[in-house]
Amino acid sequence: MANILSFFVSISVTIFVPLCMAATSFNDDQSVLLEFKAHIASNPHNVWPYNWSSATGVCIWTGVSSGVSGRVMALNLPNMILHGDIPPPLGNLSFLLALNVSGNCFNGDLPSELAKLHGLELMDSSNNELSGEIPSWFGNLTELRHLSLFGNNFIGSEVADFMFNNITGSILSSIGNLTNLRELYLAATDIAGEIPWEVGNLLNLEVLDIGEMGLTGLIPPVIFNMFSLKMIHLANNSLFGSLPRDICLGLPALEWILFS
Repeated sequence: MANILSFFVSISVTIFVPLCMAATSFNDDQSVLLEFKAHIASNPHNVWPYNWSSATGVCIWTGVSSGVSGRVMALNLPNMILHGDIPPPLGNLSFLLALNVSGNCFNGDLPSELAKLHGLELMDSSNNELSGEIPSWFGNLTELRHLSLFGNNFIGSEVADFMFNNITGSILSSIGNLTNLRELYLAATDIAGEIPWEVGNLLNLEVLDIGEMGLTGLIPPVIFNMFSLKMIHLANNSLFGSLPRDICLGLPALEWILFS
């Protein structure tokens, strides 16, 4: 009897501990999202999801997707015209794969704590009122496949380490670290400088939208050998160079190009 009881206790402890850990992680995600909600200063169209409450599980919250473990994997809140800022604790959603807050009125900086989202594959903060420097920590998000920042008030003249250097504001070679990136939207931002040749390392890139940015210098010929590219937007910069005669060989997937 003692052996049976000992076995039962052992099994109970083995099962109970992971469940407690899962519950704790689940509650942590819920706390992070409730803090995010608390940073919403204005909701002019009354579209903020009212089911975001500690009384309900995050798996049924509007805009939130979770996995079988209950952990938050996606936060999709586009085009809600929400006013506020993005709080640092959002970086604690360690299972997050997609973050889409586009089409709102979020202001301030993107918090550096988002650099902890190492599994993030999609980030879209386009068409907001975000300002300050383009974050230097984007180079840490090596799983990114889609990055969209256009339609904000970012500056690049003082950013170091990644995306922009502290002299000219030009894109640095470390952009080539994002080898999983599939879509890059930086158009219509206050960015200047040259395009580094290391952009040619982005062999999975399908969309390169860097038009209307004040870029200068030679268009790196390596761009015309990025065989996955479907769309290229380089217009309204101060770039020079010519299209290669064999462009169809180097860009077999190309569907659209704007170059002037």
